[in-house]
Amino acid sequence: MAAMELGTLLKYAGDCRVLRGNVKNVIIKEIAENSGSCKKGSLFVCVKGVEKNGHDYAADAAQHGASAVIVQHETTIPGSCVVIQAADSKKALFDMTDAFYAAAKKKVKIIGVTGTKGKTTVTYLLDSMLKAKYKKDNAVIGTIGYRIGRKLYRAENTTPSNVKIHRMIAEAADKGIRWVIIEASSHALDQGRLKNITFDRAVLTNVTRDHFDYHKTFANYLRAKLTAARENLKKGGVLVVNADSKGAQEFIKEGRKKKAEVLTYSWSGRTDLKLKFYDIDIKGMDFELEIGGEKEVFHSKLVGEHNIYNVMAAVAALHGIVDLKTAERAVRSFKTVKGRLDKAYDGRFTVLVDFAHTPDSLEKILTTLNELKKRRIITVFGAGGNRDRGKRPMMGEAAARLSDKVIVTSDNPRFEEPQEIIKDVLAGIKDKSNVEAITDRRTAIAHAIKMAQKDDIILLAGKGHEDYQIVKDKKLHFDDRETVLELIKELKCD
Repeated sequence: MAAMELGTLLKYAGDCRVLRGNVKNVIIKEIAENSGSCKKGSLFVCVKGVEKNGHDYAADAAQHGASAVIVQHETTIPGSCVVIQAADSKKALFDMTDAFYAAAKKKVKIIGVTGTKGKTTVTYLLDSMLKAKYKKDNAVIGTIGYRIGRKLYRAENTTPSNVKIHRMIAEAADKGIRWVIIEASSHALDQGRLKNITFDRAVLTNVTRDHFDYHKTFANYLRAKLTAARENLKKGGVLVVNADSKGAQEFIKEGRKKKAEVLTYSWSGRTDLKLKFYDIDIKGMDFELEIGGEKEVFHSKLVGEHNIYNVMAAVAALHGIVDLKTAERAVRSFKTVKGRLDKAYDGRFTVLVDFAHTPDSLEKILTTLNELKKRRIITVFGAGGNRDRGKRPMMGEAAARLSDKVIVTSDNPRFEEPQEIIKDVLAGIKDKSNVEAITDRRTAIAHAIKMAQKDDIILLAGKGHEDYQIVKDKKLHFDDRETVLELIKELKCD
């Protein structure tokens, strides 16, 4: 693992001065984020974040044994640890982290995947294709977990903090892992969590409305996404763009500024990666792809047009590294990513769990299911509390238009009243004759199962891989898939 003399590290901290102690002979073995985990060799940097101020934890870091603490303003810190004041502690943290882990970053290749939908599936497809090629484990950092080789860490956010990403890259490098695949969320790109992380290859899956509670406008949201190409993509790297997406031309423009190899894919086929034909049913799909004169027919257990897009994104991202035959072999054996059109039950009727939580993603999933259904679609969904209210009626409209039955329920209400969230969703539905509102999610799922008939499809949308519900300040265990299996047994549906 990395280690550096404090005096050397401070050369990257910008304008700073020592308030207490002597930096000579102080060896830093880690840049710590959690004051409670500090020990000898830890450097704790106080930064004011969105929700917390690191200065409030400076004393705790010192008491736990930190060798040095960096502050932006004078702060009372007990003990004898070295205290340094930086003119800009956040910038100092980014630049010192970059320097501390510079050697590790040189040992790996990084692929960054951004977009509103498809990021998780694309990252795991990339992982699968690279494994098929090299027979080695990779690192995958994203929504459903942070996996370094075979070691799995629970995901707190889609994209972790800047220090944590660097630390995981270093762990991957120490294990001899060559490829690190990262989901780049709009929040992370906007907040600098990917600062100084250079993508050898970057992928845009799509850009549709999401996170307006944070970004406020589509222009701001797109601007955050563009950071992946504008700042993170290395000069002369590879940029893969879904040409059918909003913002595609802006991404291509940024890629050309970086002198990147820009590879496009689309449904129309007038792109670098072409879709020649496809055939989809509820069991899976067959489709042919062509790139650089190479053609291959793919067979997949995945379902839906959106998953053809996801495969295309991964294939384009690894063009020149993984040949189409190897990519097809990986896709053929690839199982559904947890919570992405994930079959929770497939018997007399089918229950699918999906993370769709935006108007566009819900509409696309339901459009796909309408093409595959034999009888009815029963959709159970809600909307998150303390998030973008504007999308709620839009989701209601899409669900009612594309479903035979709709049950509006709770998602993660957080500090909002569930009934008020449901009211916002219902406001987008003109004809409510086939719509019900059931606040409790388990009861809503049970109701859907009770009404299901032979060959019906039940879609549980919004939570996907999540195994919790956030109610006020509590995170309560709740897993859609687990709940379905329990109810199927209780209601004796088999």
